[in-house]
Amino acid sequence: MWAHSKCLRGLRRVLALGLGAVLMTGTSLADAVPAHAEAGVTVAAVPAVHSVSGRVGIRDGEEQVSYFATIRVQIVELGLETETTGDPGDGGGYSFEDVPDGDYTLEFVSQDAYAPTATATVPVSITPQDPAEFELANVDLAPLPDLPGGEVQVTGDQIVGHTVQGEVSGFPAGTRVEYQWGFSTGQSGDTLEDVNDPTLVVPRSVAGYFLALTVTAFLEGYTPTSESYFSAVRTVDPQRDPIGAPVADSAELDEFLTLAGATRGTSESAGLPAGGLDPAEDYSAAIAWQSPDSFVDVYAFSAPVFVGTFAVTDGTLTVGLSSDLLSEIEVGVHTLVAVGQSSGAVQSVAFATGPTLASTGFDAGLPLGIAMVLLLLGAALLLSSPTARLRSLN
Repeated sequence: MWAHSKCLRGLRRVLALGLGAVLMTGTSLADAVPAHAEAGVTVAAVPAVHSVSGRVGIRDGEEQVSYFATIRVQIVELGLETETTGDPGDGGGYSFEDVPDGDYTLEFVSQDAYAPTATATVPVSITPQDPAEFELANVDLAPLPDLPGGEVQVTGDQIVGHTVQGEVSGFPAGTRVEYQWGFSTGQSGDTLEDVNDPTLVVPRSVAGYFLALTVTAFLEGYTPTSESYFSAVRTVDPQRDPIGAPVADSAELDEFLTLAGATRGTSESAGLPAGGLDPAEDYSAAIAWQSPDSFVDVYAFSAPVFVGTFAVTDGTLTVGLSSDLLSEIEVGVHTLVAVGQSSGAVQSVAFATGPTLASTGFDAGLPLGIAMVLLLLGAALLLSSPTARLRSLN
């Protein structure tokens, strides 16, 4: 009996100490479980802050307008801001961390001058009952209407060293215009760097090419519009004095042509007779010329003789070979070497000259050949008629 009483007193002491500890921390046992909780039910902790995320893009109906546009996303009330790139289908993701409960306004607007949009606003209300990761629906920004188009023309002589002028018309008042000069080869093209100006001094780099100009027009409330001009005539590089033969003689010619990457043609490819040129006649060689040159210097080897400077017309270099020139060079095999004045491109054409006399066009070997034929013919006749010989003896 005494032992049982002692055990009860010990238990009361333990309970008293435990209760005292709880009271010292200022926490009641009743606060350990929410008032609405039922026995045996676990209650999830309520998040103090949330992450807010979503996707945004620029679309005109179903058409994606600008996949790479930079879009600014802002929570106005908190002054939070971020940027994203892309569209709701692939990319365009954004997120904000540590956003407390509350009512907010999210603003979306394109930062791309070439794909502007109006500002879109989305109201958002976040409550303690919302999950820690709060995801919004996709947002599609509508592009601004296109700026009504105008026209662009270029005036002035399209000659290297001359000034040409880009003239723009038809855009609404207040339109700001940017200029981008360039050129086209007919199959490809490129731009001229850092030339945002309505005027251009034609550079030698576009000689032989077609001049181009693109203007982009900007006006508040509109999507920019671009208009382009493409010249129908090739830019001309004025004829210059020849700089001289590229090599001193034919011994150096083959190596020069190889190093220059020259296109090597034949007489037939240039429209010349395959059997040789008569020094008493005039000829014209037609060489396909694709390099951007207005004028080409031409030399004749073995010993270099300046043939002349010739213009390129519609992609063809026409070289005149006069009888005076052909009479000046020796009979034999020779090479025309053409060097572009603007590009430095090189082409060659092999040709031969015959033994005809330059003064009369008369072949000196012809009478001798005829005489030999007649002599042989006479001998044959004598040998083939012994009866006739006997008659003559009698």
